[in-house]
Amino acid sequence: MWQALHAELEPVGLTVVTVALDVEPAKAHRWIDAAQPTHPSLVDRAHVTDELFGFVNVPMAVWIDEEGTIVRPAEHAALEPRTVREVPPGTPERLAAMLEQVNAIADIGDAYRAAVVDWARHGADSRYALTAEEVVARSRPRPPEHARAAACFELGEHLRRAVGEAAAVP
Repeated sequence: MWQALHAELEPVGLTVVTVALDVEPAKAHRWIDAAQPTHPSLVDRAHVTDELFGFVNVPMAVWIDEEGTIVRPAEHAALEPRTVREVPPGTPERLAAMLEQVNAIADIGDAYRAAVVDWARHGADSRYALTAEEVVARSRPRPPEHARAAACFELGEHLRRAVGEAAAVP
């Protein structure tokens, strides 16, 4: 889906850059290689993009213009409508609970894609491009539980690299 969007909008100047968040790049590269992307596809093994942009889940995106200015901060970024709407009968309880949580997330695929296309075609004049003040207002500080989770992740990663996987597991 991101590949198709890149192919469609590259002629008008938009470059899609996808970033996989994975501490083991080889696992991400398997998927990247299979997709054969024509757009930049990176692996962030240190989760620096989480820290810099505020990513807390996937898929999320940030819009950055040709001057390097953020015109939309980190937000949920789906390009297609969700395919799973109902939990099939007989689905294991844990999976059913997860699917119900997914279905509780707003299905923004069509609207988000339209917004990206509008911004690619109209740039700063797009109604979806935010002012610097709006970007700052939407860029909220991390809640304490997110900061704690990030700190635990960093500590676990340090222990995994320095001592071994068993040391990183609580």
